[in-house]
Amino acid sequence: MDAQIKKDLLDFIWSEGLLAKGHLVSSPEHPEKAYRIIIKKDEFMDIIAEQNGDMLVVVPEKSIMAFSKKTEKTWEPKYYENLSIEDKLTARVHF
Repeated sequence: MDAQIKKDLLDFIWSEGLLAKGHLVSSPEHPEKAYRIIIKKDEFMDIIAEQNGDMLVVVPEKSIMAFSKKTEKTWEPKYYENLSIEDKLTARVHF
């Protein structure tokens, strides 16, 4: 994983408090641009860095949320229809 992508992913995960929900591992589907947070045995979320700098929070078969960097430490939700999703996932969008 590229050092800048790793930094951006970790900054996002820390700023949004996502590790309070589980523990961090590398993502088997996207090791070059994503981390996985394991919540329970069969429950997890992937945090994926998009090329344009946005972050996707993907909970398979439940939701996809996207965030754009607002300032150095804050992120704001982004509309789903503006995203270029690479993965084919069944999802509902929650905003």
